[in-house]
Amino acid sequence: MYPFQKLTTEPKRRLPRLDCPAGTYVYNDESCESCSSGTYSPQALEDACLDCAAGFHTGVAEGATSCVSCDGGSYSEGQAVNCTHCEAGSYSGSSSHACTDCDAGYYSEHASSACFRCDSGTWSNTSAASCTECASGTYSGTGAGACTDCDEGRYSGGGATTCTACNAGTYQDQQGSDTCLNCTRVSSSWRATPAIAQRRTHYTPTTHTTHTTHNTHTTHTIRTTRTARTALTTQHCTPPLPRGGSAIERALMSAHLLLRVSTAPASA
Repeated sequence: MYPFQKLTTEPKRRLPRLDCPAGTYVYNDESCESCSSGTYSPQALEDACLDCAAGFHTGVAEGATSCVSCDGGSYSEGQAVNCTHCEAGSYSGSSSHACTDCDAGYYSEHASSACFRCDSGTWSNTSAASCTECASGTYSGTGAGACTDCDEGRYSGGGATTCTACNAGTYQDQQGSDTCLNCTRVSSSWRATPAIAQRRTHYTPTTHTTHTTHNTHTTHTIRTTRTARTALTTQHCTPPLPRGGSAIERALMSAHLLLRVSTAPASA
């Protein structure tokens, strides 16, 4: 039988608490360890450093002592060393975890903290890095997401802020046009080329003298004849009237003719 042996245990010796600097943490009460990427400590912490939140960054790869807000025009998704700049066509405020796309009618450059309104005569889709000039035959005001076609009788060049009315002697019967067409004189009527412009026919009374052979005097008979001439309002060729308009005009002209006939003096 073995002799009795008294077992004794001594407590484990502990190192005195370490005086670790900011940007580190105390590991197992034995060493000071630098904060890893995306973490920080304003003063030495036990066992681990703090995570840097989204919208903030540490600015250094390790040993960070602070976590600082991202500036406008940049963002971070969390535990970031550096913030990421917003791409053109988007923007962000400070402390952002993501960038926001610009709306239609606005644009932004790289690393922008805001989007800017498109000028008159330009337009943009969403997420635009710049505004696009309106094409000929269209126009726009400020902040436009699309350009608008010019109406009939108007035209525009590229980058127009408004459409211009056709000058006297010209016309345009199509929308979205960049020029007006000249009216040309053909025979006794006006027509437009290449499309025929609307013509307004007016009937004017003409005097015919009829000599009778069985009386001693000459009888003067005033008759209204259908002598047609074409007149263009203010010398403009105008586009065709909408459906129904031409019928109304013909009815008005017929009434006008009947009134002239009914009021003509009777034959002697």
